[in-house]
Amino acid sequence: QNLSHRKGLPPGHFPLIRYISLPIIENNLVKVIFGIGNKKDEYTQIDLDVLTSFAENLWSAIQRKRSEKKLFEANSSKDKFFSIISHDLRSPLGSIQSLTEIILENFNELKSEELQLYLKTINETSTATYSLLDNMLIWAQTQRKKVEFYPITIPLTELINGVVKIYQYKASAKGISIGFDLGESMLVKVDPNMLETILRNLL
Repeated sequence: QNLSHRKGLPPGHFPLIRYISLPIIENNLVKVIFGIGNKKDEYTQIDLDVLTSFAENLWSAIQRKRSEKKLFEANSSKDKFFSIISHDLRSPLGSIQSLTEIILENFNELKSEELQLYLKTINETSTATYSLLDNMLIWAQTQRKKVEFYPITIPLTELINGVVKIYQYKASAKGISIGFDLGESMLVKVDPNMLETILRNLL
């Protein structure tokens, strides 16, 4: 088509004498427009077929590149998730393993009070670990942008105590003391799951 009468090209644009364009449409939306211009002779059906083939192949390459990028990002998030799982679950599971080994190796010598203490610690650690798994699943959803930030007002001491319990036995076995000094009435407005994740990574 002769476009010598058309106006509106940006300054510095090369003059257009002839031009054909082809839109790529997906889901009733124009995604991109490919075009060629300034052929000496009139454009033919062959020119349109060549442009169509080129546009479809180029668009497929663009889509493939985008898919590769999304896959790379998904794999990076997965690796990060597994890294956090390894870090956060190693300590509580190690504590449970150590306690059960103590019970099995010294079962006949343990007093009922000692056995009850060990079982109580195992119960508390496993309960905290179950809660930890729930929080980690929520965190994974936030990485996929499926969970929003939900801050609430809670006692900070209560939240920290819950996190410390997960690592308390393992730390004690290594001669490490975990402590903090906060007022019992201190209230904070936070997303509990997000803050717990931060505290676990610190520990």
